[in-house]
Amino acid sequence: MVCHRLVLLVALAAVLSTASAAQVIDDFENGDISAWNVVAPHYTSLSIVSPGAGGSTKALAIQEVPGELGAHSSNALVHRKFETPQDWSGYVTLELDAAIDSGEWNGYSIRLYNNGQSVLLRGLHVDEPVSGFNTFRFDISSVERDQIDDLIIYVNRTSQNAGQILTVDNIRLSTTPVLTDDVRVIENYSSGSTTYWTGPIAPSYGTQITIASENSPSDSSSPAQCLNAQLAGTGASSTSALFRWRPAQTMDWYDYVTLEFDARITGDTRTDGFSLRIYNTSTTVKLKKIIPGVNDWVTCQIDISEMERDQVKELCFYMNRTDFDSSRILAIDNIRLTKAVMPALPDVVWLDDFETNGNDTLADWDHVYNVSKTLCTTDCISAPNSMDIQLTGTSTSAYIRRSWIASGGPTQDWEDYKYLVFDAKVVDPDPAKPDYPIGFSANVVSGPSSSLMFFCPAVYDTWVTVAVDLSQIECDQVSWLRIYMNRSGRNSTGEILRIDNLRLTNEPQDTFDMYSSNIDDFEDGAIPDWFYSHCVTRGIVNEPGRGNVLRIANGGMKSDNSEWSNTEPYAYTRKLLHGKWEGYKTLTFDARVANSTTDQGYYIRLRSFDSGVPYGKMHSFHPTDQWKTFRIDISNDTYLQYNSTTKLYETKPVRTEVIALLIYPNYFDAYGKSQNGNQELFIDNIRLTNDPPDNLVPVGAAIGDVKNLPDGTYVSFADKIVTQHFYQRMPDPLSSNKIRDIVFIEEPDRSSGIGVMLGLHVNGDGSYYMPGTLVTVTGYLMSGYGQRFIYAKSIEQLGAADVPKPLGMNNKAVGGRASGVIAGPSDGAGLDNTGLRVIIAGKITANGIDPMSGLNVIYVDDGSGVQAEPGKTGVKVYTSLFNQPTDIGKYVTALGLVVTEIDPATYRAYRTIWTEFDYWTYEETVWEITP
Repeated sequence: MVCHRLVLLVALAAVLSTASAAQVIDDFENGDISAWNVVAPHYTSLSIVSPGAGGSTKALAIQEVPGELGAHSSNALVHRKFETPQDWSGYVTLELDAAIDSGEWNGYSIRLYNNGQSVLLRGLHVDEPVSGFNTFRFDISSVERDQIDDLIIYVNRTSQNAGQILTVDNIRLSTTPVLTDDVRVIENYSSGSTTYWTGPIAPSYGTQITIASENSPSDSSSPAQCLNAQLAGTGASSTSALFRWRPAQTMDWYDYVTLEFDARITGDTRTDGFSLRIYNTSTTVKLKKIIPGVNDWVTCQIDISEMERDQVKELCFYMNRTDFDSSRILAIDNIRLTKAVMPALPDVVWLDDFETNGNDTLADWDHVYNVSKTLCTTDCISAPNSMDIQLTGTSTSAYIRRSWIASGGPTQDWEDYKYLVFDAKVVDPDPAKPDYPIGFSANVVSGPSSSLMFFCPAVYDTWVTVAVDLSQIECDQVSWLRIYMNRSGRNSTGEILRIDNLRLTNEPQDTFDMYSSNIDDFEDGAIPDWFYSHCVTRGIVNEPGRGNVLRIANGGMKSDNSEWSNTEPYAYTRKLLHGKWEGYKTLTFDARVANSTTDQGYYIRLRSFDSGVPYGKMHSFHPTDQWKTFRIDISNDTYLQYNSTTKLYETKPVRTEVIALLIYPNYFDAYGKSQNGNQELFIDNIRLTNDPPDNLVPVGAAIGDVKNLPDGTYVSFADKIVTQHFYQRMPDPLSSNKIRDIVFIEEPDRSSGIGVMLGLHVNGDGSYYMPGTLVTVTGYLMSGYGQRFIYAKSIEQLGAADVPKPLGMNNKAVGGRASGVIAGPSDGAGLDNTGLRVIIAGKITANGIDPMSGLNVIYVDDGSGVQAEPGKTGVKVYTSLFNQPTDIGKYVTALGLVVTEIDPATYRAYRTIWTEFDYWTYEETVWEITP
């Protein structure tokens, strides 16, 4: 019996001895690093170096390097992949030895994945580094570790971009627990140094900081000192007034779950406006309101257990986020980390149930605009009351406001909650309009920020729960909540939004998807949301094999005077929307036409929510009688909005809040080619994608390859030859009252040419581009005033080249025939040649002064009898040599650039020649031939 016990004890001792021994993951002694790999675009390089740690001969060196794209990255890392997942359950500590070649211990971190999920992120930090290797030990006892499949080491989490080298060795597991202090003091000011604390330096933070001779009650350090911060200087009234702590090197806070410090204010009794922002790496990971004591010290606590904290680099203490300018002094002391877990938050925080705490009077809903408020006592989720918000006007900014700062109340901190939730029902007074509620938004005003979040109750006359996602907005100092109606411009006066049980929660909620990619497939057969029509009729038709499609027929009642017309160039129908489209770059749809003589005149554009004219650009598309998919690039859709404060127009994106989609079946194009017929446009499957748009320009494309692409296409041309520079010749479509220079460029082989407007981004007044200059041009294709041109973003002079010889041609060939977007003269023939340098000859049939430019013109006819403006025959030629009555009947040759122009009365394109002249002398190359 004793013998059996002895054997058992020996066996148990052997097991315990084996379990306590460290397990080596990698010591690199065999020189094999094939299990270690970097990820494209390869921001690190790997090598074996000597010596290693603890007397070993080899270690792994990881160097941060520029990637394939030439830049450094905060994702410079290396993977240790495990082909077979590892079970580390028998160990509680991960250890490794590491050294750096220079600098501070910033940006180095390690991450573990278990079964594809990140379970551990820790920074490699040393408070007082020793030369050579340092040993790092990380507690893994609380993480899942039965299927470890990946270990990542970062070398540049803080974007140092210094090419630093991290050397690691002896990665191992241990059963020895990691022991740390229960409290770690970050700063108690006993040193009297403010080296890492910044106040009124550039840029001005609107604060002044000093060391005061006092300790908070929890600080026993000697000498007794704290930090005092006061609003002062240029930015004292700013909502961004702050002071900050930025240590020499980042810190790992993962051993602790709570940040604590003591705070008080003097000279003021208002505790709103104070907040703390924590940065990890270069990212904000925590923002919280802090409430200091009034004259007496209080302890402020912030839960950091859910934030990334491997590379904590900055604390920002805000003094005035609620825009309250005073002489307040904030004292801070004894900043520390603790393992003490903060009390659990309530699952739900009730903000308003319209029943308790006097809220049944709606007094806190203290402002209305184009809406009315009433207490509803007949319909609610929780008895006895709810609130009715009724639309009383047509403003798209109609709203009601709930105020938490009325009568001196405090702001609210919602940062610990993910959702603002309430119950809602919409009562519809106008069933003739879209059959679903639309155009509602919640606007949370927190400190200096205002965040707008859309919601949609989904159906009428039914209670639904609405959840507004707060996770991506700042809500540390909430003062107001606005609820908007009619943001989409539906204008359903009398519509009621009934709400109940306004609350905060962290429970998972279904939120309205304002990023939905499906705009309309028409399969429901209902189109009340295409509720606005101008000179068109619309309806649903069913096509075999395709299903329901939208039919838009040119011709219908004018919306302004109820007259019927099928010649209106602004004929359109509009879909009612309310969506955020920022996540998508391409508007995609299927289209075909019937009873149409051309594929031109079809356009589509977006409208954003805003005052004025918040329309995006007109996008042309060219359908035929066969179904075709069109992909429109909407990524650069913007509009100009006037800022009454700066007195300037600002460029704003359309996709932020789209409220309408407009389709035009008879637009007159930039060339004035209105169809004026009974054409029918069929549309199906309107959706948002990130597919490549139709207007992508091939690399190395020639001018002729892209002239037919839609407006807004970004183009880049290299090694094109300047043929002429015209000074202040054409109005700028993007800048009112500006007349811009036009430079014409041409392919060396004379195959195509185009004008380049020297607009907002290019100095068109001080730089002259001589004919024969070789240039590179980037910019956007545009149409206007009868021609296609590039609105230049940049134009670079590369050198000199021979000016291409002019092409001789007859009048009928000037301009060419219609081709896609390029309308061309109605009686045109041959290929498009707009923008090319040409020479023509003929007899002067008329002369005069062009009313738009004020320049002299003649009309040259070679016998072709081509038409210019009404009553004029021949090619219109701009000149200063010929403008006398005696000039009529003379024979001339004219050398210049082909441009088509528009007759404003008929919208018809006709031919012109802009004759060449020397920029400085204005001597034109127009020669007279003896009659």
